[in-house]
Amino acid sequence: GTRDKSGRAVAIITTRNTAWLNPHCNTTELVRLLLYLHSIPRPECQALGLTVLVDARRCSPVPALFKAFSILQDIDPHCIHGVLLLVERDLTFRMEKPPAGQFELLTSMKSLHKHIDSSQLPLELDGTFPYCHRDWLSFRMKLEHLLQGCQGACAFLQGAIHKVEPAKLPERAEEAAVLLRNYRQLMKNVLEDARLVRLQLEGGALLARLRKE
Repeated sequence: GTRDKSGRAVAIITTRNTAWLNPHCNTTELVRLLLYLHSIPRPECQALGLTVLVDARRCSPVPALFKAFSILQDIDPHCIHGVLLLVERDLTFRMEKPPAGQFELLTSMKSLHKHIDSSQLPLELDGTFPYCHRDWLSFRMKLEHLLQGCQGACAFLQGAIHKVEPAKLPERAEEAAVLLRNYRQLMKNVLEDARLVRLQLEGGALLARLRKE
């Protein structure tokens, strides 16, 4: 939910976490995750690209992370606008820069605040932005569930419309009667579809809860 001073969405990656020791935390999964994060903001914000802030204080990034940045440059050059690598001033390590895009090494909070205001940074980065990753994950899972329901219902309705649109007007009364029966059955199926009924009954309340959160 944070933005840098240019209005770009910020993804914060912390290197001091046991999750990096998990064998499933590899380049492929990191690429998928960053593409997913890039897909979340509104289209006008997506067009600006992500600003990725890597908090590498006291712990160097794993090589898979920089490989993921390089792969992303090939897959979607507009996905990541720039990478900010925050390190301790006396920390030295070798890093492999992505072949393209902006990449900047930061050694102080003052240099970080030139790019991102403290009001847009969480507490662990000396900021005031209220953030709980567990709450964010819960919110996204609820939202994804609603989106999947809407997308499934939309595909079902488009299929029903497709069945109706190419039909020719009947030439005989018998044909008209058959067509009407088919359309009535189709409409009955649409009105009784479990996905649509669930969205009608629960969609409004779920949207209200998401807005509140």
